[in-house]
Amino acid sequence: MRRTRRSGRSSTGVAVAALLLGLPGAAGLALVPAGVAGAAGGSCVSLGPAGSYSEYAGDVTAPGGDLVTSDSTDGSVAYGSLTTLSGDTFATAAVPAGQDTLVGNAALDVGASPVTVDHGSAIYGSLSGSISYPGGGSGTMVSGSNPLPFSFATATSTLGGASNTLGSFVQTPDATKSKTGSTLTLTGTDTGGNTNVFVTAASDWAGISTIVINAPAGAVVLINLDAATVSLSGVTETVTGGISPDDVLVNLPTTTSLTIKNDTLVGTILAPDASVTSKNILLGGGGILVSVANLLNDTITGPLFAGCIPAGGPGAATPEVPTPLLLPLAAVVVGGGVLVWRRRRNGSAA
Repeated sequence: MRRTRRSGRSSTGVAVAALLLGLPGAAGLALVPAGVAGAAGGSCVSLGPAGSYSEYAGDVTAPGGDLVTSDSTDGSVAYGSLTTLSGDTFATAAVPAGQDTLVGNAALDVGASPVTVDHGSAIYGSLSGSISYPGGGSGTMVSGSNPLPFSFATATSTLGGASNTLGSFVQTPDATKSKTGSTLTLTGTDTGGNTNVFVTAASDWAGISTIVINAPAGAVVLINLDAATVSLSGVTETVTGGISPDDVLVNLPTTTSLTIKNDTLVGTILAPDASVTSKNILLGGGGILVSVANLLNDTITGPLFAGCIPAGGPGAATPEVPTPLLLPLAAVVVGGGVLVWRRRRNGSAA
């Protein structure tokens, strides 16, 4: 029994020293840098309920409402104000059982061309026109016993808060951006779920026809753009290096007018205060999350944004103990462990 205790004391001193020195097995100790907060168990910036939709328009009082014509989405859609739909097809991919695929906070006005909800169901303030449900879903009106799946006011507030938080993050040190002719190249090297932040201005986007996002597999890319008005036409955006489109988020926290036409884009476009006009857009691996939507003949495919961006900012970590203090402290712990072992050994011999 005594030998077991001696062995335990000795190994404890060495184990604690190993933790202090950051040796293997030291993960989780507050004195050792924990890396990115999100990866170490901290919270991620949440887009809230809006982040679950391929198209989200949050304004519930928009003059003229939202207009969506001939759009096709893999996922669900949600519109805050009176919405005119025509010839759209939503949820072409499977959705979770029981999920409301088409959410209309107010009236849905379907034109001469019917709307199709391939999977899931719809809920709305009222309906004029026809919606078909090939997957067996149905449409219902909002009532006391059949409420909306979320509050648009709360969801829009959450989305705006997330955009502002993300917009406050500075560019990560090893993230680089370059503009050559009409090509904007963004290169990040952080992987393992770490976030590569790029801070861009309107001048970076002016006159571009190609955007290249180069980052390794497992990385997350956040592109911040501070501009009141943004207009893109004929732009092709690609990803290289292994990163997935659903790990790309383009954040426009100050944009009130967004025009995107004839573009091939990747990732999620987050512009919670913007009125967006889009036409002939191909968007892969994300969604369009805005205030007011005027969308024509757009196609949105692939999964939604899935990256974790730490709420404390990329690179947020627990405090690090300076090495000059860490080494003597480790020596004291090791010495203490050995001293306890020697005393118990001497006591045993006596």
